Amino acid sequence: ERVRAAAVCLRSAATQIIEIRRRKTPDIVRQVDCDIHVAALRTYLRNRGCVRIGGGTTTERGAAERLLKEAAYVDEGTARLRVEYVYSQTGRDLYEAGHVTASREYARGPDPFKWPEEMRNAALHDRAYGFDDSAAYARIRAAMVPEGRETTETFLTHREEIFAAFGSHLWPDEEETVRRKRMKATTNAYDMDAGANIWERRFGNPRKRTLRGVTKTLSDGTRFSMEAYQKAQGGSTDWLWFQAGGALWSFMKRSYQQDERKRRLRWKSYVLQEAEACAREAKMAWAARAGIRVMNLQHDGIVTGSLGGRQSQEVARGMQEAASHACGHEVQVKGELIWCDAAEDAGAPIWAE
Repeated sequence: ERVRAAAVCLRSAATQIIEIRRRKTPDIVRQVDCDIHVAALRTYLRNRGCVRIGGGTTTERGAAERLLKEAAYVDEGTARLRVEYVYSQTGRDLYEAGHVTASREYARGPDPFKWPEEMRNAALHDRAYGFDDSAAYARIRAAMVPEGRETTETFLTHREEIFAAFGSHLWPDEEETVRRKRMKATTNAYDMDAGANIWERRFGNPRKRTLRGVTKTLSDGTRFSMEAYQKAQGGSTDWLWFQAGGALWSFMKRSYQQDERKRRLRWKSYVLQEAEACAREAKMAWAARAGIRVMNLQHDGIVTGSLGGRQSQEVARGMQEAASHACGHEVQVKGELIWCDAAEDAGAPIWAE
């Protein structure tokens, strides 16, 4: 009866006009107050202020000044910025239609997480902690999707070993940290069905290497193929699509009229975003119970202020237990103090409560 009444209401031209107007403005789904370490940020900008960011004319100094104008100073060294978060348009559509219970939240307006990594670390230097899920999408997929589960579980068990083995194979002349970063980016791209040679397009192939037919023997004797791992991701995308059913298929067709592959991939993205949101909410709830203030959000991760004398590893374990319970599968949370070497001369922070 309620559905019929809603349908009658939505057929009204007046109701449709109101809805069209309302949807021109994103709904704010969350607000947090983010504390900026002003002295550390200015210290960082001494030698970097003229560097351009974002592909336009804005400099790092200009971006910082814009953010600080939006913030309120709560003490001599702290500017507090109110950050508002919204869903993407598709995320909002899926949520309001009841296809997902939550989605990824994006900051509207200034936010230090829109800056280059070192610059945002300077803004939060020595006064904030980051808590992120390790290999979030791969763990979600292994828990939810039978397609490719075996190779994904092998990847999760031996992730660092796999990064080292295949990184050395593809870029033997690079430093270990560079190889790991490239392999992480490559496997993250594979999670979203990137082509087998995405690593070559992004990072080059000076040694003319390939992943085709290449397997590595891991420490427990298991043979692992990155080629097989990449192919398995397409199977997981198809499985999620067929499990969704006709109502979702019709809904997604509005976004991509002609390209069903894009519809399937987009749906996979929002399924994974819903799962990461579950873990994020659990971490935030644990922090609230522990009296720890959340200052920023980033995909599955959160940024907090003072831990009240706790160690970051202790807090990460508490969040990990809460997130694993909420999600129904193992979530691994890592936590660390946010630090920027270029801002170290700014001195110790004054915690703002």
